[in-house]
Amino acid sequence: MNYRLYLIGVVFCFFSFTTLCATSPAVGMAQEEEALEVRYSSDLYHLVMDWIVEYQALTPTAIQANELTDAFASDNKHLSFVSDETINSLAQGSHWKVVVGHDAIVPIINSNNPLLQEIGVQGLTAEKLALLFKESAEQNWATLLDDVPNHPLHFYLCDDGSIVQRLGNFIHSEPDLINARRVLSSEELIAAVQKDKYAIGFCRLNEIRQVDANEWIENISLAPIDKNGNRRIDNFEDVYSTPSALARGVWIGKYPSALSGNIYAVTAQKPVDESTVQFLTWVLSEGGQLLSEYGYSDLASAEKRAYIDLVVQPEHMLAQTVAQETSNKWWVVLLGLLAGAIVLIYLLAQLVMPRSTSAGADIHSSSVLNENTIVAPKGLYFDKTHTWSFIEKNGLVRIGIDDFMQHITGEITRVMLKRPGEKVEKGEKLLTISCVGKQLTIYSPITGVIKQENQQLLSHSTLINSSPYNEGWVYLIEPLNWFREIQCMLMADSYKAWLKAEFMRLKTFLSYAARSNTAVYQHIILQDGGELHDHVLADLDPEVWEEFQTKFIDKV
Repeated sequence: MNYRLYLIGVVFCFFSFTTLCATSPAVGMAQEEEALEVRYSSDLYHLVMDWIVEYQALTPTAIQANELTDAFASDNKHLSFVSDETINSLAQGSHWKVVVGHDAIVPIINSNNPLLQEIGVQGLTAEKLALLFKESAEQNWATLLDDVPNHPLHFYLCDDGSIVQRLGNFIHSEPDLINARRVLSSEELIAAVQKDKYAIGFCRLNEIRQVDANEWIENISLAPIDKNGNRRIDNFEDVYSTPSALARGVWIGKYPSALSGNIYAVTAQKPVDESTVQFLTWVLSEGGQLLSEYGYSDLASAEKRAYIDLVVQPEHMLAQTVAQETSNKWWVVLLGLLAGAIVLIYLLAQLVMPRSTSAGADIHSSSVLNENTIVAPKGLYFDKTHTWSFIEKNGLVRIGIDDFMQHITGEITRVMLKRPGEKVEKGEKLLTISCVGKQLTIYSPITGVIKQENQQLLSHSTLINSSPYNEGWVYLIEPLNWFREIQCMLMADSYKAWLKAEFMRLKTFLSYAARSNTAVYQHIILQDGGELHDHVLADLDPEVWEEFQTKFIDKV
């Protein structure tokens, strides 16, 4: 009894103190706001100045802008905007940064090129381009493509240091050694390609996008990049249909990083002051509309939400809450007293009412998903594309999908298979699994000829879920390089160790997906304590599946 009376006294004192604090004036809340200092690399001068002018027209704010010279700001009063070309040349140290825009250098060709279809099938590789650019002889399209007529090729390049440098990085060549017809500007280059059906050139992505339309400008097509160098454009590499599709491909890593770039907002530490947070949030949202005027790409909507979440941190939101509570202090007083009265009534009732002995309601929770819940039978060889292999006594290799994959996808509703007799190379597309229309492409762990497919999967694809290592097998393959290719595979113990790191990557990936979409996703993906739910991809959007494909399955 005494301990309850003591608790009542403590609660009463607590609410009295809270109410008193709520009615006290906040210290330092009325400080005079200082001007926001913005710095920029020289190549971003016009863009940053337009941002400032547009923002000040909406929100009267004192902003001082100066060119960034030799180092990042040493305190949070300086907000710097820099591009990839300058961020590495500055004194780094410890700093915080967030991406506010994208840039991509793309190869363009004339839409009337007689090899247009073959270019779209084979794509361009860094190796072939390097050979073309370093040749002193006459350039032709047969240098870039296999089995095509020896048409002449006219390569154009503008005197833009950023474009030339990135192209040099892509083909591993010194920029000055690139053999090309030099023009003064991107506008001149695009005009030359529009007139010449045998031309090719490199320019910025947004320079060939129609204003107010998700289409390429007249008489211009893109030459796709064969990123994995297998002499064809695979499904996961085909991101060239529209400007927005390519911009998204750049973001999720389907376009060569050497030809991609970013614009960064940089501060010494994560910004907390009101003026910096508000300006940076505006740049990440409405300010993105100005990027296209300077050849840059705006962020995708999900990407914007994720980066804004990084800027509007809990400390900033807490400061806003405190300010709001101070302005409404009498409501705080009343609510505090009401809450205290409710607690006191409850505690007094406990003194006279017997303790309840009834059991609580059942709480249902989903099973935890981690490396310990994944089945990995001994004797199997596991590949990092989440497939397994087992050599039978007759020399054929049985292939299937690992337990990890079926756990995260959920119920597999369809399987698309190759036919017996087809030859597959290690790393080539082996099959496609579908879960209510959302697909993942699985690649072959070995090189060989398909001798038999599991026809049961065509009508009972869920066998992969219920029995991935037995009834849910996929192919029997006659191997061609078995003993050499298993050197890169993992057995049970080493596979489990690798899975532990894979689950850490998966948590990071899915947490980002939750921030980029809705709060509901957080409940789907992570349990209390940060554990993963079973079938974590099942309820997520197709875009998340595409990103999972790129980051966890595709060969980069």
